[in-house]
Formats: sequence, C-alpha cells, structure tokens
Amino acid sequence: MWEPPGALGLVLNSTVLRTTRCLDADVDHLRALPPEEREHDVLDEDDEGSRGA
Repeated sequence: MWEPPGALGLVLNSTVLRTTRCLDADVDHLRALPPEEREHDVLDEDDEGSRGA
C-alpha cells in the first residue's frame, strides 16, 4: 500500500518553494533594471575570455 511522503516530502516542498521565491525576486530585480543594463550578454564575455585574447 502506498504511503504519503513524510518529512522528506515536506523538506522537498519547502526547498522548491524557497528556490522559486528567490528566483522570482531575482527576475523582478532584473526586470526593474533600465534596458541598457538588461541587454548585457554574459555569453559573449565568456567566449572572449576562453580565447585567451
């Protein structure tokens, strides 16, 4: 017979909820930035750094 998850299920749910709330706050912060600051492309900088230039 199937048993509902106990404490492990509660820990998992609270971890997912906390992560989701943190990510939502980060996205809200990024959306509040001026457009010039939002257009920063990190991948282009990473490519330049890996070339050893």
